[in-house]
This record gives sequence, structure tokens and C-alpha cells, in this order.
Amino acid sequence: SFDGSGASQVVDKLRSIRLDLASGEFRLSDLMGQLPPPREEPAFDADGLATIALRWGGVLGGPEGEAPALTGTATYSGLTVASRERGQLVSGASGTVSFTTDGLDAPDISGQLFGRPFQARMSVRDFDAPTISGHLAGEFDLAQLQEFSDGEPMPVTGSAAVDVDFGGPAGETDRWEVSGPIRLRNVSYASPRLPAPAEIADGTIRLSGDGMQADGVPVRIADSDAMVSFSSPGFVRYLLSDPAERGVAPPIQFTARSNRLAAADLRREEPAVGYSDLVKARLTGRRVDGQDPQEIARARYRLPELTDYRASGTMTIGDWVNPPTNAGDVSFRVALADGVIDITQVEGGVYGGRLSGGLRLDLDASEGSRAVEYDLHLTTARAGDFLERWTTLGRRLDGVLDFDITGSSPLDDGFLPMPAGFSAAGRASFVQGRFQDMGITDAVKQRFNLAPDKLSQFKDLGGPFEIRDGQFVVQNWNIGSDDISGVISGSAGLGGVLDLDLAAMLPIEAIRNAGIVGNNPALSALLDQLSDGSDYVPVRFDVGGTMESPALQIDGEALAATLRDQVQNQGRDQVQDAAESLLEGLLNRGGEEAAEPDSAEAEDP
Repeated sequence: SFDGSGASQVVDKLRSIRLDLASGEFRLSDLMGQLPPPREEPAFDADGLATIALRWGGVLGGPEGEAPALTGTATYSGLTVASRERGQLVSGASGTVSFTTDGLDAPDISGQLFGRPFQARMSVRDFDAPTISGHLAGEFDLAQLQEFSDGEPMPVTGSAAVDVDFGGPAGETDRWEVSGPIRLRNVSYASPRLPAPAEIADGTIRLSGDGMQADGVPVRIADSDAMVSFSSPGFVRYLLSDPAERGVAPPIQFTARSNRLAAADLRREEPAVGYSDLVKARLTGRRVDGQDPQEIARARYRLPELTDYRASGTMTIGDWVNPPTNAGDVSFRVALADGVIDITQVEGGVYGGRLSGGLRLDLDASEGSRAVEYDLHLTTARAGDFLERWTTLGRRLDGVLDFDITGSSPLDDGFLPMPAGFSAAGRASFVQGRFQDMGITDAVKQRFNLAPDKLSQFKDLGGPFEIRDGQFVVQNWNIGSDDISGVISGSAGLGGVLDLDLAAMLPIEAIRNAGIVGNNPALSALLDQLSDGSDYVPVRFDVGGTMESPALQIDGEALAATLRDQVQNQGRDQVQDAAESLLEGLLNRGGEEAAEPDSAEAEDP
């Protein structure tokens, strides 16, 4: 019920009127029940105690078209607001509201929102095209907030303390501006893909109108840590817009620093084989523990759809722990756009050396569009560690390695390179190294009856290479040691099949021991004509078979021609040496004969 009073008077021929109405305390639910039913079922129910005071007053029919205006105030207490789908949102709210025909102000709202205390103020202007502005402060439980969010709730706990101003056109939140800090405390996000929750003990995100930024938010996952800073103009409006109309997200700029980042903390299961093992198996056509490597990778490396996101920034890592390969002092830049990830300015210590370069990943989800391009440089690294991780050679070859590679490959749906399109070019240089259980060198030693210490160590090995059509192709790779040197050309299939040409300088005695000349008297005679076992002879042979079981085929005709040339050269050298000795003797003898008369003459008185 309402109580009221009114008055009317004429002053200077202008009539002014005033009508005041004031209600007693009533329940909002009773009032709503007496109103005409709405066309659509409301999404929210409200209840609580309230009073209303109204005044209608002003000049009536003045020369300037004046008309009385309606103003009013309302007080409320114990206000509750509940969603018919998700339950109670507001409880125990109280405050005052003042309103006119042009808008309303609610300066002192307080109560509980999502079960936590809050304070707020709000204003509405222009009821024809209303705009809303206000302020909200309170600390809220993130798990409870998730219950009222659209879509699938995230497994997150902790609290968010907000102290923000907001404003924009009613019903058009994608045009709103929100400013102020959101402080996160004891936040824990339990991703089904992480072995331990990602945790933020205390960090602040600042909203800046239509965007957001954060400086140094600490994130921890098990024993791994990171300090993350980011900014993104427009991201707040993106989040407030209709998901069906969002489109491409605004770009995010970020920096991330980690003292220690462990691969085991970023994946739920500890795989028995790593990514490099799957790459080797995929390129060589082998299986891993009886499984298709592509199937293993497809289940393990599920990347989210990234086409609608853009980001760029830097990452630095003190210790990257990924046994058996760990890295230190790692840094790189990342740029993401249109589903393409560019990783550039890579620097880091790995395999005892330094890695630099970059790579480009096109993660387009359409069939046949995924690809990788890379340009990487590794210097002064431990060759055995690198080869064991990325090739089927294992530790058969060791030493200090400089390695450059530039290449590309399409990727399958497990993000492994596809052999059919895999291509690369580069250069490898090994120095101060050794061979251990190396099939080719062991076969050469056995064939030529070389001592066990021969061909076990080298000073340098390497040259340019290409990878194409499933073949590792080398051209004129030099190999040099204290006693034997050579040149290698040809190809080795990624599956281990060999088709190489090797030219080596071998001792004559080694050729005799190889049994090559046993059924060839001509070769035996040529060897006998050469000086002694310390001389070296170039020998060419083909290397076939596989890396595990190589087969050597010596070119006998080429060896015979080489021996004939060497014998002829040696004969010419011997004739030249004899002629030089004879000439020198004659010259010396002539000098002695010319000196004798001079002596006699000097003694004759």
C-alpha cells in the first residue's frame, strides 16, 4: 500500500503541482506476482524487502513546455537474485536506489555475490538507449564462479579479488570497458593433460578498458616454474562478446622466464620413448615396441586448434630438463598467427655445445597442410650424444661436432615428419673423434688385416650432405687420421642400406694382407716392384649392404692401374735419383782433378 500527499498552486500564472507517494515495506516477490505476466519466462527470480518513495512534481503547462517530472527513491534489504538454471547468485543484498525518468543511481550496493561479500555501485542513463556504468569490489571463489559460467566449467580452485570499474551499452557487452586489478590467490588449475596442477600463489591481472595485462605472474607445475608477463589490447571485449561471433582473438604479447622447466612436469605419462625416437622410427620405417610410431605420436601430441589465436613473445629457460637430453641457458622468440608458429632466435646449450637457428611449424588442421621448416646450427657438441638421440648410428661415432641443417617436411597427424617429403641440406664436421663398433671401419680393418688400433680414431671427418628421397647423400667427405686418410661419397638410406664409394690411402702391406693379389700374379709383381711396406697406395672400393652388415667390393682394375702408375713413377724417381747422384759425382770429381796442378805449381820453387 502507498500513503501520499499532494499540493497544487499558481504562482505568476504558472501552475505547479506536487504528488508524493510512499510505500510501506513489502516483499518483491509479492509485487512481481501482482504484475501482468511477461511475454517470456524471466531468467531470474528476485525477492527481498523494499520500500519506495515517489514524487511527481513541477510546472504544468508552462510557456517553455514544462511538464512535471517523476523522481523516486527505493531502499531494499535481504535481496536475493537466483538463476532458474544455476541457482542463487545474490543474497543478503541491501542499498538504496534513486531514479528519474532519465536514469537511476544505486551508489551503495552490498551483500553476497556467489556466496562471497561484495560492494558495488551502478548507474543507468537514458532508458531509451541505456548505458550502464559502475564499480564492483569483492573476493570470489573461482570454483563457484565456474558453476555460473557458460560452457564446460574448468577444473580450477582458488580466489579472485576484483576492484574494477565497468561501463557500456546495456545488452552489448562486447562494447564495454572494464578497468582495474584482479588479484589471483592460491589458484590451482588441474588440467587432465598435466601430471600436477598449474598453480599461482599470488598474481595480479590488470584490466585496462578493452584489454588486459599482467607483470610477473608466478606459475608453478610440480618442480617447474615460470614468471609470465603479457598484454593484449582488446582481449576483454573479446571475452565479453558472443562466442559464436568472436572470430580471431586479439594478439597477445608475452614474456616468460623459467629457472627450471622439466618435460616430465608438462605431460601426464612418462613415455618410454621420446619424440626423437618416434622421428627416427617414422623416417626409417620401423616400429616402436611393436607399435606404429605415428599412432603413438597421434595419441601423445594432441595440439589445440590455434588458427583463431595470435601471440608473440620471448621465452628464456635456465635449465630445460628432458632426459636423456637436457639444455641450459635457452632462449627463443615465438610468433603465432593463422595456425603457424615461428620459433626464431634460438640460443641454448645442448649436447655440450651451442644450438642456434629457428623453425617454422604450420599446424593447419586441414589434411596435408601441416609442415615444418627449420634452419639449425650446432657447434662444438658431443657427437655421440647428438647421434644417439636423432639417428640410428647411436654412439658408433663420437668426437666434437659442428652441424648445420636446413630443411623441410610435411607432418602427419602425429606431428612426425613424413619420409616422402622429407628433404634437407647442410654440413657436418667431426674432429678428434673415434669409431666404436662401426660396421664400415670394422669391415675395412678385417678385410685388410689392419691392427685393432687402426681406423679407430680420426682427426677430422665430414663435409656437405643432403637428405632426399629417403637417402642421406654425402659428397667428398674427407676422413683423416694419423695413418689412414680417405674420401667418402654416395648415399646411406635412412633405413640403413648403404651405397657408398670409398677411396682410401692404405699401406702396401695391408693390400698384401687383404688377399687381393693372391690369384693375380700381375698385381703381386707390381706390389713387389714397389719400395717397402711403408708406402701408401690409393684403393677404391664400393660399400654396400647395411650399416650393421656392410659389404666391401674392391675395384681390382682400378687398383692395378694405380699400382702401374706408382711403379712407373717410382722407376722415374729412381732413374732421376741415379742421374742426380752421377752428375753430382762427376762434378765433385772434376773439381778435385782441377785442384791438383794448382797445388803442384804452388810447391815448385
